[in-house]
Amino acid sequence: MRCLLVTLLFIFFIIQQVYCGRDNEESPFGVLEFLHWNHSWNNYKYATLIDLKKTVSLMKEAGIDWVRFDFLWSDIEPQQGEFNFEKYDTIVKELSENNINILGILDYSTDWASSCGRWNCPPKDNTTFLNYVKEVVKHFKDKIKYWEIWNEPDSGIYWDYRYQDGLKTYATLLKETYLAIKEIDPEAKVLNGGLSNLSSVERLYENGVGAYFDILNIH
Repeated sequence: MRCLLVTLLFIFFIIQQVYCGRDNEESPFGVLEFLHWNHSWNNYKYATLIDLKKTVSLMKEAGIDWVRFDFLWSDIEPQQGEFNFEKYDTIVKELSENNINILGILDYSTDWASSCGRWNCPPKDNTTFLNYVKEVVKHFKDKIKYWEIWNEPDSGIYWDYRYQDGLKTYATLLKETYLAIKEIDPEAKVLNGGLSNLSSVERLYENGVGAYFDILNIH
């Protein structure tokens, strides 16, 4: 028992030394948190600024330096050509003031632009998605440098199973989005939509998108 206690104390000491020695470095820890959730379908999880501030404070206390969340197309451009960044300006401001980096996910279809009229179908016209992407990247280019294009496009949950085609349609969207982002912000880093299946990595490369993301993203 004494040996176990000594071992645990030693491990705690090592972790403490490593972590406390990182004062001038970024923490390696990040989280996925739905900070944008203020809708009926998620019971208005972040309905007030107090809710948001509390979560950001807890993240900072836990040593979190990165947070991943969606910049929903349907929130930002609910009607074609009408952009509203108020919600996301508030979220980005809170995170930036707490020195928490952001991986922004550019996704899902807004109803008016969806192939099937729902959030999880690809856009019926990529140019509408690209226009939304350009506006978002332009608006946040001084504070956000990492962008993920869609989420799990190889999953029938997030890219409707009726449109699953071995990532061919997604590959075209990724290529065009990558170029659009680089045009607005050459310093930005682009991630493919996190893949739900390892075999999908091969599909990506087969579809010729190896040069159209900076960081390979796998869930």
